[in-house]
Amino acid sequence: MRLHDAIVKVLKSKGTPMKTSEIALELNKNKLYTKKDGSEITDFQIHGRTRTYTHLFERRGSTVFLAKSPSKSKTSRPPKWHRDEVILALDLYHRIEAKEMDSKNPKVIEVSEILNRLPIHKNRFENNKFRNPNGVSMKLNNFKAIDPNYNGKGMDRYSNLDKEVFFEFQNDLQSLKRIAIKIKHAVSNDEITTKLYQVGEEEDDERFVKEGRVIYKLHKVRERDSKINKEKKNDYLKKHGKLDCAVCKFDFYEKYGELGKGFIECHHKVPLSEIDGETKTQKKDLALVCANCHRMLHRKVGTMSIDELKKALKN
Repeated sequence: MRLHDAIVKVLKSKGTPMKTSEIALELNKNKLYTKKDGSEITDFQIHGRTRTYTHLFERRGSTVFLAKSPSKSKTSRPPKWHRDEVILALDLYHRIEAKEMDSKNPKVIEVSEILNRLPIHKNRFENNKFRNPNGVSMKLNNFKAIDPNYNGKGMDRYSNLDKEVFFEFQNDLQSLKRIAIKIKHAVSNDEITTKLYQVGEEEDDERFVKEGRVIYKLHKVRERDSKINKEKKNDYLKKHGKLDCAVCKFDFYEKYGELGKGFIECHHKVPLSEIDGETKTQKKDLALVCANCHRMLHRKVGTMSIDELKKALKN
């Protein structure tokens, strides 16, 4: 049983809204969910999981309610697949035999569960259609229709994105596998997954990212670590006596006076291809940049370095 399923079970059995601390106590007392390290569930984990699964839970402060079932008049059609989801399905397609692409295959079920954990779709559906094993199986059979090396017919209801991603990685399955593993690692930690959900969808730079939305969001989470950011700024200020942009040398304090004192953004320099959900951010991984240069770095995030943007600015 997954943690969010266990929380649903507790709320249904009690028949009343409960505080996150009460839910954690009930789970630990009845051993409805066991962590891999054997430690007890905390109310912080309940907080994160109920924030993540907004289709299952509603929140009022620390009190958790079961979400109301959607009206039958509303469509329950699952949303379009994102790049990350297609990558995970395609990685599985290349790891199993054609005859194994069935909804009952444990590997298909496993990918279905991972897809349901991705911090991509905030509006889920309280039915069993959202990225269920049957949907994953259908996606695998769509790839058969695209694959020039498959002798059968397959299903021809694939999307342009399916075809685009298939041929992008056709001769680079190692990169496909690497990205798929990083996406899985990123959502294997409940705390990190909750933070990924908090990165707004209004930021559209992810469309340029080969690694997809999840790894891009992980990059943003690394940049928003207030503790390490403060340490980076303090160290730089002690050494240089100011906070200026690493690219264009713009100084907010020099330009705006007290209003700009202490203000500058942090850019996570580590390439997206090297980011995972387990490595901690260090001060050497960050660069202080102004808002304009930061935005330009994100136009080619993962491929453009500080030095390359400096050259582009000079030219």
